[in-house]
Amino acid sequence: MSAPAENRDYSIDCVKALAVVLVILHHVVDCGFTMSDTAGGSLKMVWYFLRSVSLTCVNLFALVTGYLCVTSNGAHKRLLGLWLQVLFIGLAISIAVSAAGGTVSARDWVRTFFPVVTGEYWYFTAYVVVCLFMPFINPGARALEGKTFARLLLAFFLLMSVSSLFTTADPFVLKNGYSFAWLLVVYLFGAYWRLHIAKPPSLALCLTVLGVFSFSFLIPSVGKRVFSGELGAWFGNVNPVRYTSPFTLGMTLAIFGICKHVNVRNGIIRRMLVSMSKKSLGMYLWLVHPVFWYSVWRPRLGAVSICGLGDLAAYALLITLCSFLSAWLLECIRQRAFSCIGRLWTASSRETEQRSER
Repeated sequence: MSAPAENRDYSIDCVKALAVVLVILHHVVDCGFTMSDTAGGSLKMVWYFLRSVSLTCVNLFALVTGYLCVTSNGAHKRLLGLWLQVLFIGLAISIAVSAAGGTVSARDWVRTFFPVVTGEYWYFTAYVVVCLFMPFINPGARALEGKTFARLLLAFFLLMSVSSLFTTADPFVLKNGYSFAWLLVVYLFGAYWRLHIAKPPSLALCLTVLGVFSFSFLIPSVGKRVFSGELGAWFGNVNPVRYTSPFTLGMTLAIFGICKHVNVRNGIIRRMLVSMSKKSLGMYLWLVHPVFWYSVWRPRLGAVSICGLGDLAAYALLITLCSFLSAWLLECIRQRAFSCIGRLWTASSRETEQRSER
């Protein structure tokens, strides 16, 4: 592995690596085990806490994308490479599941070749749309004066984030955050941070926001107990744990701010962070591919029964670690294969050019 550049911002690598871990943890906790009927209140409290914090994963990816890409002219040139990456992963998983005796329908094969128009991965589909808008958004974001940009973000925050707590409708078609519109909003928050925030908020403030907002899941139950009648019923219907929630967005910004305070000096840790950062999107694609998720991962996780905090700790740690290492290894193989194919293609092109010159 080559040595990372000295002027590299390792805090961003830290954010991307943490986002991958949170993606895994969220799927393991939110869509995995079965909680025993004998589970106590403390177990449910920890489960809600882990679910709340891990939900920042997608927002972190969108935020860091805006932070990194706002100074460029767009990422549309990467779309072909991203499609090939998704195609390779989809084919590899579908073939492996079929060879193991699993069921891969004709619709699954079609979705593998056309991931965007069939919605194979909701995040990848949304990311492609964001990439297509980057050549128009980035120059506008760079041209905006700081105060104007801040007012624009405030408007988005009130209309699309805060409003999600007060209505069960979906007037802006955000689908609780599973849409390119919400990714664009978070992308702009990352762009604003890159352009107008020279120094991150204090570590104490970031930790306080993260600590307080991570317990936002208590709002419905506490509200119903404190208030009665229609107001209590309203609190019972509040859903503060979703991508679009102001609490989730606040935790996302707090985590980003905490990572911006990280100063990585150890060379080995730097190399590990860079490796995980460069493989972060690929690891996500390996882990949540629909064929793998619905045919392999989810059924097996759902068969696990958790009775106590010790079971939950061992389950979350073991499954997250094993899933992370497996996805990292698969993505290493995929990148090595693409690198070899690229070298062969380059050599073949040069040979063809030399023959034509003769």
